[in-house]
Amino acid sequence: MANAADRQPSIVERKLVTILSADVAEYSRLMAEDEETTLRIFREHGQTFRALVDMHHGRIFNTAGDALLAEFTSPIEAVRCATDIQAALRTRNDQLPRARQVKFRIGVNLGDVMMQDTDLLGDGVNVAARLQSAAEPGGICISGSVYDQIRNKLSLSIESLGERRFKNIPLPVRTFTISGTEDEGVRLPSEKSSGGVGSLIKSAVAPLSRVSIPRGLSIKSAAVAGLSLLALVGAYWGYSAYKRSPIPRSPIHQASTSASAPHPKLASAAAPANVTVVDIQANALLADAQRFHRPQEEIDSLTDSNTQIATLAAQLRKLGTKPGDRIKVRSLFAQMNQVALDMSQKERTALSRAGAPLGRDIERPLGKAAGADAAAAIAAARQARTNFDSAVAAARQVQDGNASLGSTREALAAYDAFASASQAVTPFYVAARRSDLAALAADAHSTSDRLTTLGKVKEPWFLASRARKDAYRTLLDNAAQAQSQIAQLDELQQRAGAANSLKKINANVSKASEIKSKLDALLMSSTAATTIYGQ
Repeated sequence: MANAADRQPSIVERKLVTILSADVAEYSRLMAEDEETTLRIFREHGQTFRALVDMHHGRIFNTAGDALLAEFTSPIEAVRCATDIQAALRTRNDQLPRARQVKFRIGVNLGDVMMQDTDLLGDGVNVAARLQSAAEPGGICISGSVYDQIRNKLSLSIESLGERRFKNIPLPVRTFTISGTEDEGVRLPSEKSSGGVGSLIKSAVAPLSRVSIPRGLSIKSAAVAGLSLLALVGAYWGYSAYKRSPIPRSPIHQASTSASAPHPKLASAAAPANVTVVDIQANALLADAQRFHRPQEEIDSLTDSNTQIATLAAQLRKLGTKPGDRIKVRSLFAQMNQVALDMSQKERTALSRAGAPLGRDIERPLGKAAGADAAAAIAAARQARTNFDSAVAAARQVQDGNASLGSTREALAAYDAFASASQAVTPFYVAARRSDLAALAADAHSTSDRLTTLGKVKEPWFLASRARKDAYRTLLDNAAQAQSQIAQLDELQQRAGAANSLKKINANVSKASEIKSKLDALLMSSTAATTIYGQ
């Protein structure tokens, strides 16, 4: 029998990781109805997905169509990432028509996998994919191996679905679903739900019919059940009144209030739930900036701010119930609020700086023959500029970090609309500036011809005065310079004919104006020299 030293080492490297598998529910239907819109929304969701995976120290190792696979070293971080993703995408989807909402199903499994370059393979990945297929749209399913690691460590509402058998998975899998996230807790029925209070009462009464009550205790038990039911209805009524309350409650304000309240589980429950909201808004601003093709230096600045917010969020999540933790929570939240405000301020400043030249462009006068189309485009661009200026002004008034990020996102969208409207005006300005350039060129050619004519004089006799000889040289030099300047002007006109950028056209017109000024100066010099030469 061969000993251990003689055994061949395994050529496959393995490791134990947590796999997060996600794909889009009803993707085929969405693509069949509107391919371009679905693809755009999926890409925007994907940017948020990737940002949150990075924030939770995960790695996306495979994508195929509408599916994404990510690995995490920690099951807790994987589940936190899953709940944050669904919360963030729910916010985005709420702004879309129901039929166009792009919802992910997510499955999370802890298992042994094989490594192949940067890809991961094996049963651990397959189970995560099967769990994802069992989740509801916008929902999360986890395996028993993940549940064993996270129970009592995260404030989640988790329901057991029992042991499930999945295709091509030989053994049954203990399956759980997360019905409430750390952000939401257990979700209460909304006021817009079809059941409302009646649905809540029905769900409370239904279990009572299955309880066996001894005859002697029936009246007392019925009274207890009735009081419990009234308490439940009262709680729901209070929750509804809270939701209708006109008092503004920003996430930072809620977090600060939670931090100062004497709750025994301050850091483990309240802080992460509110921190996530700021994380999502910061990542959403970065995703929007990328989508609207902002300059790379802005993207880098937003990324740095995101990293700072993620670092503060990680510190908040580590806090427990030790003495002094409440003070640390308040301090970290204040730092996060300041980073969010600075992030918004930098982006607003960059947008205002970028909007300034666009504003100057649409105020340029056009030729009389510009037409009604040009007037309509200019009016639309000016209105878009007004909307942008209003959005930036409104964003400046916000001192709450999370709300400031949201307002800056609105300003960013307003800037994009303004830039698009300005681009629609550009062809009209280009045509007008080309007309200006043609007029300048015609005038310059006329001046050059005049200089050439003045330069066609005979050389004076050797007995002529020095002044007359100097005037003769001046006339010849000015005529030669005129030919050189006209050659440059002709080259400018060729460039202008190929350019579609208003900035380039304006630069050509400015250079043509300089050439015309030089020719005018040469003409004055030649006119004076002609007088001296004629004496």
